[in-house]
Amino acid sequence: MIRQLSRLSAVVAVLACALPLSGQDAPGSHVPVSGTVQDLRAGTPIPAASVRLLHPDEDRTVREAQSDGRGRFNLEEVPLGSYRIEVSALAYHSISEAVDIVGLGTVDIRIDMVPEAFELDPVVVVTTTTSSRLARSGFFERQQRAIGTFLTRDEILRRAHTGLLSDVFRTIPGARVVPGAQFGQVPRIQFRGGCEPPVWVDGLRLMAGTTVDDVLSAYDVEAMEIYRGITTPAPFLNRESCGAIAVWTRDPGRGVGTEGLLPSFGRTIVGLGAVLTSVFIAF
Repeated sequence: MIRQLSRLSAVVAVLACALPLSGQDAPGSHVPVSGTVQDLRAGTPIPAASVRLLHPDEDRTVREAQSDGRGRFNLEEVPLGSYRIEVSALAYHSISEAVDIVGLGTVDIRIDMVPEAFELDPVVVVTTTTSSRLARSGFFERQQRAIGTFLTRDEILRRAHTGLLSDVFRTIPGARVVPGAQFGQVPRIQFRGGCEPPVWVDGLRLMAGTTVDDVLSAYDVEAMEIYRGITTPAPFLNRESCGAIAVWTRDPGRGVGTEGLLPSFGRTIVGLGAVLTSVFIAF
């Protein structure tokens, strides 16, 4: 869903049927907000743009960020509610828009800025990006219950600088990344007590001993759920009581540029592994 915002107000709707707003500081009422700042005429990214999310009544900065070389910015864990977004960049007209952030999911904002030499109105376009696979799997409902650690694509790519999915776990409390025992082996993920949690990919459990780097890169992943011990919900319960890692790959066709056009090597391996596991169990 793409909305072109007026100068007066804007609504960011993350789900088709948004949940009632229960207060900006209610538990589980935070969503990641990211976006792109670009030139309205040329469509090129604008780096070093200042993006601020302000409380509408107190004129207090709630979140702020600066766009990178690709014009991308991230505002982490934004409480649901009403705000004013202010964007400024050198040689461009500044933007100030009212924004209501409601519902669950990942909010992506495209901000089209007008160079100071042109007499045009600036435009803010808000795109709702909710993965249909995540919605069907119950990801957003579990995220609202806040019983595990939930990471969206932007958060995963920000933490996985080398493209290795295991890099994400270096900043997860209670998780440890253990280098491979031999040269060329991928790192292992361990939770407290040295246990290795089972890995699920798109609802299928991988063979025991398989770790995330064996089958996927960070670029293949749309979202992750990480559970430790007794917090593991029903879809990922297992005998090991170590927890679980649930990985959700990108929806086909959702990639940008060449991403998402063809099945990745990792996803192909996951599919073959699932078939071989089924055959092994059958016999």
